[in-house]
Amino acid sequence: EVTADDLVMQNPRYFGVTKDGGRYEVEAKKAVMDFEQNEPVRLFDISGNLTQDNGVATKIKSVRGLFDNKKNELELVDGIEIDASNGMSIRMTRAKVFNKEHRIVSNEPIAATTPTGAVKAQSMTLLTQARRANFKGAVEVRMVQSAQP
Repeated sequence: EVTADDLVMQNPRYFGVTKDGGRYEVEAKKAVMDFEQNEPVRLFDISGNLTQDNGVATKIKSVRGLFDNKKNELELVDGIEIDASNGMSIRMTRAKVFNKEHRIVSNEPIAATTPTGAVKAQSMTLLTQARRANFKGAVEVRMVQSAQP
């Protein structure tokens, strides 16, 4: 749909591959883009899949966001859910996804769970390929005993 100010697209998607063989795909129910393409694309009802070369798949959902095509960066806002096939899940309100770097950064409170515990913090940097998360600010950790010795 073309309006006086912008272009509205239904069900847009973008995808790509990373240097190490991983894949990413992101789609939205609706995207709004200004004609001059100076502003990031506004996305609504976002879902995405990030697949690492080791087979770990990460699903991302968000109510809305902004995609900067020049930088290949996706900023997610509101109701963000990240769930990985290795049992990790994260809930937060704002995050930036750097697809090619396998990095997700949130400078707002997050809640994460894994099969062996849970973490709450004021900010997080998730390195999906390295399988490592760094938490900062009022970090709370709850550990659960593993079923295996």
